[in-house]
Order: sequence, then structure tokens, then C-alpha cells
Amino acid sequence: MVHVIQSRSIAALCGSLLTLCAAAAEPPAVPAQASSVATPISRTNDSGSVAPVPVIAATAGDAAIAAQWNQILEHGDFKQVIGTYALVTKLETANDGVKADACSANADALEAALKINPVGLALWYDAYQCAKALNQADLAEQRLRSFTNLVGFALRSKPPDWGDTPIRVLHFDDVVAFIQASGEKVLNLYVDRIAGSRYLPVTVVLSDSTHHRVQILTFDFLDAAMRMARDPNAQFPKVRNLVAGEILEALAQSTNGQGPFAQALHLGDAMTKADLKSRVQALNSLAASGNYVAALRLATICLFGKSGNCGAEAVDALLPWAEKHDPEAMLWLAFAYADGNGVRINVTDARRLIEAADHETGDIRMACTFASLREGGSTEVDPVVRPIIEAQAREGEPHAQFVIAETAANAYFKRSLSPAVRAGLHHAASSGLPEAERLWGDMQFQEGRNDEGMKWLLKAANADDSRAQQDLANRYAERYNASPIGQRNPEDRELSREWNTRAAQDGNVEVMLGLGYFYMNLPATKNSLREAQGWLQSASLAGNVEATLSLGDIYATNAPGLDGDASTAAKLYQAVLDEHPDNPNARLGLAELLVLGKGLAKDLQKARQLRADAAKTGNAAAEYVLGKDLLYGQSGSRNAQAGIAWLKKAAAQGYTMAKVDYADALFSGIGVTRDAQKAVQLWQAAFDEGTWTGANQGAWYLCTSTDPALLDPKRGMRFANELENVIGIGAAELDTVAACHAASNDFDGAIRVEQHAIREAEKMQPLPTKMIEALQKREQLYKQHKHYTEPFQ
Repeated sequence: MVHVIQSRSIAALCGSLLTLCAAAAEPPAVPAQASSVATPISRTNDSGSVAPVPVIAATAGDAAIAAQWNQILEHGDFKQVIGTYALVTKLETANDGVKADACSANADALEAALKINPVGLALWYDAYQCAKALNQADLAEQRLRSFTNLVGFALRSKPPDWGDTPIRVLHFDDVVAFIQASGEKVLNLYVDRIAGSRYLPVTVVLSDSTHHRVQILTFDFLDAAMRMARDPNAQFPKVRNLVAGEILEALAQSTNGQGPFAQALHLGDAMTKADLKSRVQALNSLAASGNYVAALRLATICLFGKSGNCGAEAVDALLPWAEKHDPEAMLWLAFAYADGNGVRINVTDARRLIEAADHETGDIRMACTFASLREGGSTEVDPVVRPIIEAQAREGEPHAQFVIAETAANAYFKRSLSPAVRAGLHHAASSGLPEAERLWGDMQFQEGRNDEGMKWLLKAANADDSRAQQDLANRYAERYNASPIGQRNPEDRELSREWNTRAAQDGNVEVMLGLGYFYMNLPATKNSLREAQGWLQSASLAGNVEATLSLGDIYATNAPGLDGDASTAAKLYQAVLDEHPDNPNARLGLAELLVLGKGLAKDLQKARQLRADAAKTGNAAAEYVLGKDLLYGQSGSRNAQAGIAWLKKAAAQGYTMAKVDYADALFSGIGVTRDAQKAVQLWQAAFDEGTWTGANQGAWYLCTSTDPALLDPKRGMRFANELENVIGIGAAELDTVAACHAASNDFDGAIRVEQHAIREAEKMQPLPTKMIEALQKREQLYKQHKHYTEPFQ
């Protein structure tokens, strides 16, 4: 499929962030200290992107460190902060110690760097080692305390979700410092990058010699870098994907193409293979060469997805790691034994593998993961791990309590949760488990305790649970839509948009697509088009076909400043048809270009055929488009009767715009006997269903008709008032409102609204010159205290 994602601004952003991997500049002078005030969520900055959730202190003692993090993320100079890591190379020896002479020579620079970057683990650890090497005992103790406080904060500030939320750092050197300070042996280090995720997770598996267990820690420095960049494009997952790729390439080069970063690049190449067989072959080859994540990917495809008839290959890839007591490898082998996929079925062995995996981690994370993966539509925990989960839930283990509640919640709408399961879920939520907070919050809404539900959803959303963020956005939208139009709170609508943005930034493809639609439906300004393009590109890169088609719709406008034009749109539509020959929306997109002669040579006959073929699939949107085409003769001869029939078909399927156009035809008497009263009813119904075009069309026809029997400014003004209360209407809708003011002899109001319409039109991309001329003519008409009328057939 054709994807157009590169732009000059994105390329520049990727290039600037490569200093994450090779910071070579001298640490700059210490800047003046700024206020360390955390930036709250839910405020849009001048670039149009959303202010991220601030770093929140886990305890009162963590407040100072949280403030330092917020200061850097929201106000720190990216180049200055990342430039401080140049000192690490100067100070450290090949065996991870420090050179005393280098410490002495760079003492002032190190002090300056610690003021610029007070949260850099690598800087504080080297500072401690330098003080120790220079026999400065008191200073060494002070710096070690600062380092351990930062480490403690990092571990305390993340939710108890077993690594789903990575530890925030600024640089890979911070990860290395953490490992060095632990004194533990590294059993595994890997990068498992998921396209669309806000993170570039680096996972370290350490041998915990104290407890004779493994310690699994996941770090991320991509999110911090993107926040410090403060580029309006940095909010889009597609940009994070590009930057993550650039960082991986730089780190892979720094290790001569060896190690986990190179393996992550190879894995990315394997996952882009077009067909499943080729993908499995590539992953199998990588796994055989020691690529751990490739073995896990094979497991998800062959064992979880049960695709490709490759269970035995996945088992072979996992065995070497299971023999090394790797918990995740044992988890997936348990999956294979439970299903008899690639091995002979043996439930007892499956349970033993899970128990062995959990023995390694010292908790029940693998049992809980297994249960969640096996949940499906079941209302009971999988028998393989049920005894483990239930026993732990009785002991009050939050993850076990959540797994039982989540599984039981599949039947929640048919029956209530038992008191014990309900109490367990509440305990899990109260323990700070984000998934449990989200589920408990949703349950409160279902039971009518909306304020309580909102409180719990906010907790989970602030902990970066993307499902909670989406649920919270939906709750704000519901509250907004439930209010009478004139009493709706714009803050609710804005909060819905902002939490949806957070969910999309966390990799929720469904929400990316929804945001793309949201911005597409706003007036076509430079900012709204940029936002729509960014979200649709992100969803398209994640494989969403509807996003690819909608991206084509934006490019078809030939608006300036985008990454594509009408010819790009044609390629996108055709690429979708190549993969999905019956896709009606791809046909409609190509047909529109053929009618207009944009991006393709004009061909009305082919356009009509494409529209007819799309409508024959039963797609309501296609039926609507063909109906309009036949009614008005857009791509050939008119057949008003057939056009009305197609509009009725689409309307019968609930396609609201078909109701609007059928109402237009009824009012004008085109292809059907005129019935103005029924037209008004249909326009109102369409508006009540959430399509403001219903009110726009009703107001326009009733306020501008030359037929005295049809002209009804009073009823038209009611539509106009409803329309004016809608947030986000554009120049065309404002023009309608102005016409109704004039028809009601309110010429001052007409002039005021028409001038607003002109200002909005002047923001549109591409500039609608003819529209602006028409708006200006109507403004002059109103200044002469004249109505605007438009004849209808």
C-alpha cells in the first residue's frame, strides 16, 4: 500500500533527536533557574498539540523530583539537556569506572551539567564515582543519595503494572547507569518496539542474587525526547515511529550492527513482509540467530493467533530461552502445551511451566498474563492457571483479583458480579492498578454513579491506561451531547478531544482514526488539515484501511502544506483497491477525482460506473453518492427518479446525509412531489441525529427561497439558532445564519455573522476565492438592508 509520511518538518525533527545516541557537544552554561511548576493536563498549546499529563509525585518526598522532571519536560532546552551526556564518555573508562584525572578536569562542567539535567541517572552515578575517585567522601555520599533518590522515584512513580509503563529516563546512558549501580548480572537486554506506541521500550532482565529471582525492568527515553522537542508534529505516532527508527539505526551503528538495537531493526524489517509465510520465515531465521523478540513474535503469530500452521517452529524458537529459565519463553511454551500446538497437548506441563516462570519472577505475572491472553469470550479463568489465580486472589493479590473480575465482567450485562469478585476488584483498584481502576470506574457509570466513575477513570487515565483515556473521552462526549444544544459546555467537548488525543498517542489506532475524522470535519484551516493528516497517517501506517482512504480524501483537496495532492490521493485509492477490490469507498474516491479531473484525467463514464459498482455492494454511503449523482447529473445524464430511489435506500440504512438530500429534493420538488413540511421534518431529524447539515439546509432553504409559499424566515431562524450553537461551524454555515438574520430583518446581525463567515473562509486551505467573493457580495447586500434570495427548481 502506498503511504506518504515524510515531510520536511518531520525529517528535521528526526535529525535533531539523533543526539540522543551521540551527544557530542560541550555542556553549555547553566541557564537561569525557572519555576518548577507541574503543567496540568487538558490545555492546548499554540501549536495545537495537547499538553501531556505531568509527572506526578508518588509520595510527598518525591515532590521535588517530580517538579524537576516537569521543568525539564515542559521547559528544558532539548539540546542543552541531551548535551550533558557528552560528559559520560569523557569520564568513564572501558570497564564502567571513571578516570580520576578526567573527573578533576571536568569538575566544573559536571556541576553545571547536574544543574541543567538534575534527573540524569548517568550524570549522578558518574558524579558519585568521581567524588569517590577523588577521595571526596562527603560529596560522594551526597551524590549517591541523590542518585538513589532518583532511582527510588523512578520505581515508585510508575504504576504497579509489571512493566507495562516503562521507567522514564532521558538517555540510554541512564539505563546503563541503572544496570551498573544494581551490581547484578544482565541475563537479557532487548528492544521490543511496537509501531504506534509512545515508547521505545528497552527491557533489561537482571539476576537478583539477593532473592534468587530475575528482575525485569523496562525503560524508555523516546517519550521524554518527544516531549522536550515540543514540535507540533511530535504528538503523532507516525512521527514517533520515524524517530524511533532513526534512534535504533544510530544505536545499532554505534555497536557495529550487533546487539539488541540492531536486532530490533532486523525485526522491524521482518514484520513488514507482505505475506504471512514470508514473515514467519524471516522471524524464524532471526530467532535461530539468537533474536529473542523474534521468537516472541513467532509465538504471538503461531501460538496465540494460531496462524500459518507454524506452532512447531515457534516452539523450537522458544526452547533455547526456556532452557535458560526465561519467564516469557516458558509462558508461551505453556500456551503451546495447553492447546497441543507444535507439541502434544499436556495441561499439567502447561501449568508446571507457568509455575516455573512465576518462580523466576517471584510473583504471578505470567499466570495473570496467561489468563488474560486466554480470556476470549469466557466468563471463567482458564483452567491451566485458575487454581493459581484464585488462590492468590483469596490472599488479596491485586492482579489476580483484577483478572478474575475482568473475566467475570464478560457476563456483567447479564448478571451482577458476585460480592467477593466485586470486593476484589475494588481492592485491586484501590491498590493503584490502572486496569482495575478503569474497570471499576466503568462499572460505576453502568450503575449510575457517574461522579465516582469519573474519579476512577481519571486515576487510570493519568496512569497512561489508554483504554481508560478512551473511556474518559467518551464520558465527556456523552455529557456534552446529553445537554440541550444551547446549554452544552464547550469544556466537555474539549476534554473529550484531549483525552482521545492521549489515547491515540498511546497507540490506540481506533482513536487515531476518530481524531482524523474529527479534524476533517472542522473547517479546513492549515492547523485542522495538519492535525487530520497526522492522525490519519498514523492510523494508516498501523494498517487501518479507512484511515488510508480518508488520507486520500484530504489530499484530493490539493490543499497547500500537505504531504500529498490529488495525484497522491489517486494512488492511495488505487492501492486500497489493489488489496481490497470490492472496497466501495476506494471506488467512490477514484470516481470523485475522475469527475473533477483532479489527479486523474476526467472520465465521467468511468466515474458513474465506479459509483454504481460501489452502490451495488449495499454500502449506504455509496448509495447516497450515486443517488445525488443521478438526481443532479453529476457524471452523466440525469435520472431523478432513480436518484431518489437510491437516496431512500441509503436513508433506510440510517445514512443521515441521505435524509438531508432527500429533504432538499422534497423542498425543491426535484424528482419527487414537493412536500415542504416533510422536508422540514427530515432536516430536523438529521440535526437531532447529530448532523448539523440538517439545520444548515433547513435554514438556507427556508430563509432564501423566492417562492412566498416556501419562504419561512421564522422557522428558518429556529434552525439558524440551533446551528449557531454548534461549536466548530465554518464559513458556509455562518453564511446560512447570516441569511436568516437578514430574512428576519436583523441586518446588523446579518452583517456581523457574514463578516465572521468571511474571516473563517480566509483561513481555509486551499483559499476558496469564489466563496469569499460570494460572501462579500452578500455582506454588501445586507448593508443595503436587502435579503438574499436564491431560486430553486
